[in-house]
Amino acid sequence: MSGTLRVRPAYLTLGITGLVLWLGPDFAAKVEYARTKARVEAMRDGPADTALKMASDAGVLLTQQVSPSVVHITSIVVSSSFDSRGRSQRREEVSNGSGWIWDEDGHIVTNEHVIRGAKSIEIQLETGDIRRATVQGTDPATDIAVLKLDGSRLLPAERADKAPPAGTTIFAFGSPLELKFSVSSGIVSGLGRTAGIRSGAGPTFEDFLQIDAPINPGNSGGPVTDTLGRVVGMSTAVADQDTGPGVGLAVPIELIERVVPDLIDYGRTVHAMLGVQFPRQVRSDQAAFLEQVGLDRPAAPLQRVIPNGPADQAGIRAGDLILSINGRVTQNGNEVKGRLGSAKPNETVTVEIFRPRTQETLLVDVVLGDARSLTTRP
Repeated sequence: MSGTLRVRPAYLTLGITGLVLWLGPDFAAKVEYARTKARVEAMRDGPADTALKMASDAGVLLTQQVSPSVVHITSIVVSSSFDSRGRSQRREEVSNGSGWIWDEDGHIVTNEHVIRGAKSIEIQLETGDIRRATVQGTDPATDIAVLKLDGSRLLPAERADKAPPAGTTIFAFGSPLELKFSVSSGIVSGLGRTAGIRSGAGPTFEDFLQIDAPINPGNSGGPVTDTLGRVVGMSTAVADQDTGPGVGLAVPIELIERVVPDLIDYGRTVHAMLGVQFPRQVRSDQAAFLEQVGLDRPAAPLQRVIPNGPADQAGIRAGDLILSINGRVTQNGNEVKGRLGSAKPNETVTVEIFRPRTQETLLVDVVLGDARSLTTRP
């Protein structure tokens, strides 16, 4: 028989507990503190610390990579008004925004609204160098403009091929509230957003990225990049700003790539058109209307088809509902226009329609026309 003393685990636990109680609560607190301190010190040199430091360093390096391609834009806008005696008076206002370098030839991309009505435009580079710029071309329909300045010592931004999926980490560069060359981060919250934020004559193409990176007045025109520093979009607006912090919207890179070369070469761009018209406002009973016509999915009802236009020639009729363009769902007229933003005249798109009269769902190939030929006369 062995002479080793054996103690049951239950008795051992009871004994330790009794010892702790006998030594007092202060001793127990000291033991817990020592354990926590040892754990924290071990973590400071552990994987979590290394990963967080690598992520922070990556953000710093990305900012250093992109910032030399970002510019601050100051526009002098002249406006006219009449005083109480009916006399005309002119007033100069200063407008600030952001932009980014497209190429080494000195082309700067920004929002059209940043330089709209500008009498003179100054570009400040990250180095502090200030240069005069001229307008190369504008496209109010997409809120894109190209400026031109002396092309020496410029570092163009790198561009992505397409916008990233929702959930992708992004960085927004610009001069919010005149805080020049700032950067904020967030994610892509959604794709294909429309907000109805612009009005006026001519077509409007809204097919925005929704981003949650904080953007404010002055961010407009600034690049939005992915984690590799590639431009995936351009800050353009904040939706519902009066009701809260707002939702950031950015023009996607696909639309920028479609419009900018035309603005550089011709000073303008030509948009494609389907040749249809939609109700001015979405019906308040849209869901009930769709159910009534026998449809259980989103759609954009057509109010009118332009005679002899592309849609008419392809067999689309007034009263049809557009379900998708090239496979992308369309819930209203703004989304249909947005889906066509990157398309060119004479390009063929596949339009999915629902025809209530016959309860048919059809796929129709439409050769797009030139938006300049669009007429809204009945």
